[in-house]
Amino acid sequence: MIFASDLDRTLIYTKKLIGDSDKDIVLAERYLGKDLSFMKKGALEKLLSIKKKILFIPVTTRTIEQYNRIFLMSEQIKPDYAVVSNGGNILVNGEVDRQWEEIIKDKVDKITSCKIVEKRFLESFKDNSWIDKMVLRDNLFYSVHFQDKKLIKIQELEEFKDWIEKRGWHISIQGRKLYIVPNCVNKWDAVLYIKEKEKKGRIISSG
Repeated sequence: MIFASDLDRTLIYTKKLIGDSDKDIVLAERYLGKDLSFMKKGALEKLLSIKKKILFIPVTTRTIEQYNRIFLMSEQIKPDYAVVSNGGNILVNGEVDRQWEEIIKDKVDKITSCKIVEKRFLESFKDNSWIDKMVLRDNLFYSVHFQDKKLIKIQELEEFKDWIEKRGWHISIQGRKLYIVPNCVNKWDAVLYIKEKEKKGRIISSG
């Protein structure tokens, strides 16, 4: 059996989301000298207990670098596998699974390239001052950062959406980020790859 779980807002939370009154937490992530995310002690204890019985796989949109910041994973939980980069990469004991990397590369090479997608996106808006930055994540997908969703011209975004969906990509807005992702880069396919590799019969997921 496999237990596959999302990380942010499922297992780990910022202090703001946990609340100042909750002291029963452990630090999970630190970045640039700041404590970023935490896990509840009870959740950590249950997760460690579960891991002894079944295969636990953390699954996240985070890049490899962003995932590695969660030192609680590498130092205490120590999962055999981690699905990162929205499924574009799989880590096996902390190292990139090269076979999966090649599978994804072969699929991505068959669709419209990242450079063409970026160019089309930036040209799709008469005024793109609402964009703080557009970042290519692990050479697989884009995250577009913005301050206010109201500044996005919905009609222009819909036109870009129609264009990109015909080319094997999709978009989604999560908070103050807009993700532009190839359909072949997804978490479920990565988990199924591990399921087949480990010959597991069932998947339980959360997040």
